[in-house]
Amino acid sequence: MNTVEIERDSVVGVITEKVFLENLCPFSKFCTFISRSIIYKDKILDDLLKFKNYINEKIDKGSFEFCKLIELYKKINPCLHPKLKSEQVDFSAWFYSLNRLPSNVLETFVFLLINKPPRILFSKDELAENYIPRMITKGRNRDVFKFLNGKSVIVVREMETDVLDFISNMCINTIESKKLRNLLNSPLILGKLFENKNNFEKSVEIVESVTKYNMTKVQKENLRKFFGENLAEKLINLCLHYQDYSISICKLQNSDQDPSEKWIQNLWIITRNILGVNSSIEEMEDLVVDISQGSKRTLLGCISPHIYHNKEKILEWGSKQNIKLRTKVFLNETDKLLAISYYYYKVYPEELLEKNKMESQCGLRYIEETFSTGIQILIINVNKLDADFCDPSFNVKPASKMHVILHFVYTFGAQSSLIIKPILMLFGSKARSMNIVGKAGGLIRNRSDILVSSNFFYDKTKEIININYGEIDFIELEQKTKSKVHLGPMLNVAGTVLQNNDLLHFYKNVQGCVGLEMEGFFL
Repeated sequence: MNTVEIERDSVVGVITEKVFLENLCPFSKFCTFISRSIIYKDKILDDLLKFKNYINEKIDKGSFEFCKLIELYKKINPCLHPKLKSEQVDFSAWFYSLNRLPSNVLETFVFLLINKPPRILFSKDELAENYIPRMITKGRNRDVFKFLNGKSVIVVREMETDVLDFISNMCINTIESKKLRNLLNSPLILGKLFENKNNFEKSVEIVESVTKYNMTKVQKENLRKFFGENLAEKLINLCLHYQDYSISICKLQNSDQDPSEKWIQNLWIITRNILGVNSSIEEMEDLVVDISQGSKRTLLGCISPHIYHNKEKILEWGSKQNIKLRTKVFLNETDKLLAISYYYYKVYPEELLEKNKMESQCGLRYIEETFSTGIQILIINVNKLDADFCDPSFNVKPASKMHVILHFVYTFGAQSSLIIKPILMLFGSKARSMNIVGKAGGLIRNRSDILVSSNFFYDKTKEIININYGEIDFIELEQKTKSKVHLGPMLNVAGTVLQNNDLLHFYKNVQGCVGLEMEGFFL
C-alpha cells in the first residue's frame, strides 16, 4: 500500500514498472535525474559503499573488528551468497571462497596483507623455503607464505581490488564455516568423523546426513580438490578453529625490490633471448610488439604445433574413449579438437612434456616466475609459428622480422595500470596494439554472446568513460563466431562477490549496461 499527499485539483497517474523501464532511455536527462535520485536519495548502493570504505580505511590501522566486518558484509546481500542469512550451509558459495583462499585457511588465525614481498624471501632459497613455505591458492595466483603455525602473510597485487576480493571471500568462509561447525560440533558426530579418517566418501556421507544436503558430483570433486582424502580431519580442525580470524593490512614503502620492476626486467631479458638479439630497443628498428590478455590455454590451443601434428590421433582417441564434453555443438572441428586435447594430455603426461618441448622450439615461451606480481606471461615469436600447424582461423602473418606477441594470462583490477604503464614505457612506439578478451558477466541475452563496450561505468566513483571500440564489423563478427554481439555500456565492480541484485538491477535497467566485469578497471 502506497500513500501519496497531493494538493487540491491535482491528478495522480500510475504506470507499471514495465512501462516505466521501457521509457527510461539511458543517458537522457530524465535517466540522469532518476539515477542521481536512486544513488543519493534512495541510497540503495550505500551498504556496498560502507563495506568497501571500512576495509580501505583499515590500511595501516591494526586489525579489523571482525564482528563489525561480518555485520557490514551481511547487509550487502551478495548475489554469489544467496543463503547468507539462512541456517542452511551454502556449499556453492563456500566452495567458491575456498578456491580463492590459501590452502591453510582452516589452520590459520592471523593474516597480514602487504603490498611488497617479505625481506626474508630475498635471502637464501633454502632459508625461505624452510621458514616461510609457500601456500597454494587454487583460484587466485597470489603469493601466500606461512609465518610459523597459525600466521600467514599475503602479498596482494594492489591495495584495493585484490584486498577486497580476499576479505569478501574470507567473510563467506567465516559465515559458512560457523554454520557447518554448529552442525558438526557434537561428540557423536566428531567421533564418527574420527573413525572415518582417510575415508573421503564416508566423511561426505556424514556431512550430507548432518546438513540434510545432497552434494552434486562437481561439489564432491571440489571438496576433494581442496581438502584431499582426509576430509574428516579437516572438518575436525574446522570445529576446533572457531573462526577466530585477525586480518591486518600494511602498505609498505617502495624499495629497490619493487616487484613490477623486476618483472618487467625479466620480461625484456627473455624477449631478447627469444628473438636471438642483444640490442637495445632503440636499435631494433623493425621490432613489433602486440599485447594481449585472455586465456592462455585457449591461445596455446590455437598455435601449439603438437596438437595439430597429432590432430587425427587425438580426435580418434576422444571418439574411442567416448569423452563426455559439456559443449555438445562446436563451431568447427578445431574447437572440438581443443576440447578433447585437454583430457588427452591429462591421460598421457609424457605427451604433455613433448608438447611443451615442441612449443619452446617453435618460439613459444611461458614465464611462470611472477616476482610477486601474480602475472604469468606467454611470449610468442610470430616468425617461428608454422601456419600449417595452427588453427586455420589463426592468421599467421608476421609484421616484421622481429614480431612478438606478449600474452598476459591474468591481471587483477587496478593492478593492470601498474603493469601496462611500464610495458608501454619499455617498448614505446614498438607496441602497436593491445587486445583484451575477458570473461565478463552478461546482463542481457545468452551465455557465450559477445559484449562490446561503448562506455565504462566505474562503480567506485560512479564516473563514466567513453570507449573507442574501433572499426568492428558486427555483422562479420556474428557470422564468423555464430554468436550474438551486443554493444553497450559495461559496469566495472570492485569484486566478484561485491555485487547484489540492487546494483545489477540499477545498472542494467537504468544505465542500460549490457554486462559487467568483476575486479574491473580502466586506464
